[in-house]
Amino acid sequence: MGCNESQAGLSHALITLVLFLAPEPEIYAGNTNREHAVPTEVLDRQIANFQFPKVSDAHAVIVVDGEGNPLSLQHVGES
Repeated sequence: MGCNESQAGLSHALITLVLFLAPEPEIYAGNTNREHAVPTEVLDRQIANFQFPKVSDAHAVIVVDGEGNPLSLQHVGES
């Protein structure tokens, strides 16, 4: 049985990675102010286990600060 391009890992999707950067204290403060806050222990685990996405998987990377302001835009392959 043969496989198509998608099954072979060959895709033609355009992937843009958007990173929202927020300092840890801001993450906890924002969580406290939520109507349905995530338990602190869960948030602790999420932060401890965070893995930065592989930039090489994206065609473009946009970095945004905690206020939603774009800090940088880079097309992968450009310097």
